[in-house]
Amino acid sequence: MNIRDSVLKSLEKKRGEYISGEELARETGVSRQAVCKAIKKLKEDGHLICASTKKGYMLENGSDVISAAVIQEMTGAPTFTFDCVNSTNRAAARIFAESGECIVCALAQTGGRKKDGGNFYSPKNKGIYLSCAVPLDIPLSKLENLREVCGKVVAEVISSSCGKRTEIKNVDDIFIDGKKVCGILTECAVNVAAARTESAIVGVGIYTQEQCFADTSLSSVFPDESRNKMIAEIYLNLKNELEKL
Repeated sequence: MNIRDSVLKSLEKKRGEYISGEELARETGVSRQAVCKAIKKLKEDGHLICASTKKGYMLENGSDVISAAVIQEMTGAPTFTFDCVNSTNRAAARIFAESGECIVCALAQTGGRKKDGGNFYSPKNKGIYLSCAVPLDIPLSKLENLREVCGKVVAEVISSSCGKRTEIKNVDDIFIDGKKVCGILTECAVNVAAARTESAIVGVGIYTQEQCFADTSLSSVFPDESRNKMIAEIYLNLKNELEKL
């Protein structure tokens, strides 16, 4: 973990509270000057950090920048974030093939896909676009159960985050007040001879901003909790439920 991520990790632990530069330096094992440089870079990345000569530094409660370091700290899973990718599912498949289980997040997708083959509208900074790639050994007969589990898990995380009742339609689509707020695309690597899956990639797209979208049926979720926490909860809850299949 680099210095910037280490400083962010310490700030995240005390989100909404001040922590002195001396304490940050001690926790990260670097100099006060290095901490100051890391804070500057974090601010440039968009993190909302208050600085006080007497109190130190504080990560504001409203700060909501997707961070691989924070998500990985919450989940223990290798996490990768990108400014823009063609598809988080494709990126996750590539990383999974190279190094195994992972979480992939992006601020935007140029080729996000729907289960019907259409494009999933993925404008920059207007939603949560992530994919979880995990090993999964289940018979092909349980694939429909897999989709149902994924929909249920994501719907529950969205509901708990925004305090609104969710409704699942067509197994993979999640609605609030009659408006679609999330789409899920689950893809599996299959051992045809054994009629079993070998891995699953669960792609999730959640709209979180109020701006107009290409599809007027889409509404916003307005999560009360940070996107990092939502992503971590989706992954952890998915892992827990998939182990029961």
